[in-house]
Amino acid sequence: MKVKKINHISLHNEWYDNEIYSKAETLVLGSFNPYNNDVTKNADYYYGRSSNHLWKSVSRNNKLNEDYFCNNLDRKKTFMLNNLFCFYDVVDSLIISCDDDNSLDEYVNNKIFNNFLDQNVFKSKTRDYYPISIKRVYNQKVIELLNTGKIKKVIHTMGNNTITKGFETNPKENNEKIGFQKYIDFIKAICESRNITFVEESYSPSQYAIKTKKVEIKSLDKWISDNVLNK
Repeated sequence: MKVKKINHISLHNEWYDNEIYSKAETLVLGSFNPYNNDVTKNADYYYGRSSNHLWKSVSRNNKLNEDYFCNNLDRKKTFMLNNLFCFYDVVDSLIISCDDDNSLDEYVNNKIFNNFLDQNVFKSKTRDYYPISIKRVYNQKVIELLNTGKIKKVIHTMGNNTITKGFETNPKENNEKIGFQKYIDFIKAICESRNITFVEESYSPSQYAIKTKKVEIKSLDKWISDNVLNK
């Protein structure tokens, strides 16, 4: 059986900035951003792909050109520091296995390194190709930040199909020792114990969500304004 481990970009690139994270009061949680050996295909930062609407929404809310933050890490970090928010993704790595080498490569190239849909990150098995198994390694830095930082609010951009307003995950990974549901439950428990608000409502800023009109730009912009920019 062939196994591939796909790491998050932040494990290869130095995205952590102690000043930003030590002062942040709002934590924005995403899903996963894979590191590609073809570095020209990697995002410069969380939500940094030109197709994603999070930074575009931040720009619109501040009456800036939509592309103001595009490919400009310094602008992103300066704005985050001034507005006291930070990002983490919940998945650090994907471990993907398959008996057929070609099917594994095809799945990784077509489903992980392209389109960036959460449904491909959180499923545990697939029959689209030769049977493939997917396991996740969850980001423990989220837990550390919530326990030791100044975070007052947590939001997530995975949408309420992935995490419902009652914090039920899809899928639950009931057979996993540390699965998606247990990980979210643990985050929720820390938030409750430390009086941190975990916002139930979620809008995805992904190109897919906007293009398919599952999320209206007007709704996304208001949600970003209320929960990230605190306007």
